[in-house]
Amino acid sequence: MNTAHPLLCRIPGGSAANVMKGLANLSGGRVCCKFMGMVGTDSTAEAYKHKMEQQGVQPVLLVSRQAGITGTQ
Repeated sequence: MNTAHPLLCRIPGGSAANVMKGLANLSGGRVCCKFMGMVGTDSTAEAYKHKMEQQGVQPVLLVSRQAGITGTQ
């Protein structure tokens, strides 16, 4: 969650992630939905993982060896 501004929040997305979230939602948990991607070593990575889990998607996230910011690579 972005604490810099109270009206802003981070929502994981992108076309593949959105499809997985939609499938998880439509199936009511009957379909195992996984999303594979790469994240950095920042708080955004943890927030992304947590939000995907909340939405019924199992995140399979590789952590970049180069200390970077999630979403910039």
